[in-house]
Amino acid sequence: VTAAGICRECSLETGGCCRSEPCVPGFPLSPPELERLIAHLHLAAKAPGAETPLEQVSMAARNDEEFLKAVTSMLPRHKKEPAALFLPDGEHRKLRLMPSGDCVFRSEQGCRLPRDARPWYCTLFPLWTRGDAVMLMNPEGCRLRAVTASPLEAMRMLGVTATDVRLRFAALLRDWNLK
Repeated sequence: VTAAGICRECSLETGGCCRSEPCVPGFPLSPPELERLIAHLHLAAKAPGAETPLEQVSMAARNDEEFLKAVTSMLPRHKKEPAALFLPDGEHRKLRLMPSGDCVFRSEQGCRLPRDARPWYCTLFPLWTRGDAVMLMNPEGCRLRAVTASPLEAMRMLGVTATDVRLRFAALLRDWNLK
């Protein structure tokens, strides 16, 4: 059993982590991530009502209390910076969802984007870091998370190392100008 097989099966059956409700806070996209996504616009499904390239790949979402709390909890070493980046009652951009709730880059075969064009959050999921420690997020319904007992096992199945995870997380922070 491979991570790719587990993720593909989950995606085919439920949409997995590539499907969400529009009202659920998604991880915000940084300006460099938006540039990469727009460069791969030809891989996106045509989103109804999306006029511009930015609207084709992303959607505006409110910086409400739930979103601000979620971002702050995911970046505990950066408690003050998210509040400065995401002003209350402002907006941020997140991956565009189709009316079905699918990400515009989801296909029956999985993500249409090459790995190096994907948002950092997507390349990290379900892994994350706290300081130097790599941890497993505990998302509801994640089948990979359900079959792995440790971050080390998940990394082995995903074919990544702790260094890979730390570098991706550092790139996410760098894109947001977080230190």
